[in-house]
Amino acid sequence: MPFFIAILGLISMLCLLQWMKIMTMKELQRCGAPRLIFLSAFIGVPVHELSHALFCLLFGHKIKKIKLLQFDGSNTLGYVQHNYSPNNVYQQCGRFFIGVAPIIVGLIMVGLLTLTLFPNTVDTNYFLELFQRQSVDIQLISTIMLFHFDMWQEDIMKYGVWVFITASILSHITPSKSDLNGAGYGAIFLAIIALCLFGFNIEFVSWIEIAISALLFMLISCFLAVVLLNLLLVFVARVVSIRR
Repeated sequence: MPFFIAILGLISMLCLLQWMKIMTMKELQRCGAPRLIFLSAFIGVPVHELSHALFCLLFGHKIKKIKLLQFDGSNTLGYVQHNYSPNNVYQQCGRFFIGVAPIIVGLIMVGLLTLTLFPNTVDTNYFLELFQRQSVDIQLISTIMLFHFDMWQEDIMKYGVWVFITASILSHITPSKSDLNGAGYGAIFLAIIALCLFGFNIEFVSWIEIAISALLFMLISCFLAVVLLNLLLVFVARVVSIRR
């Protein structure tokens, strides 16, 4: 998949995830059951914050304070406060990876979870078929739906567990405003260094394309799980609201 199309696709999917999270939270609040968000947050938010913390350590940032999960009525369910040296280029570049860490770590964890729960269903041919796609089309969607059906057919209970954990993680991988600010500044330093070291090296760019495409197709493959969990949360909230 071409570089800019892959980036645009990944950004579009992340925006869709964020929109869905906002709409679900508004519906939970309307039904008077905002704390139902904990059903996904108690897994997804700690994964999000630990991802930031991990990359803080990798890039030499000093962690001042970390909150894995909180519910104080604000939109901030967790946070990581960290310091870095403005004169340290390595730490400046690290701001990009720290900002997008939940996307990378979250999708890797979902991939490992899938391979662990369904080792007989997931094979390399499936992922190779996804990576060979140049666009999102009907054939790709049918392949993904068949993938979900195969997991359902193998073990419906394990599929339910997979949907819940996967959706909990993916529902909270989108960067916050502060994450995006840090990632943006880090990306500037990273781009300058990349241009100096690699220039417009085609092979280097192709590796980035592969990495972004892999994240994109993983997100597309598991998006149905997020839809199912959000529908469940809204359904439960409405049932609670009716019974009051």
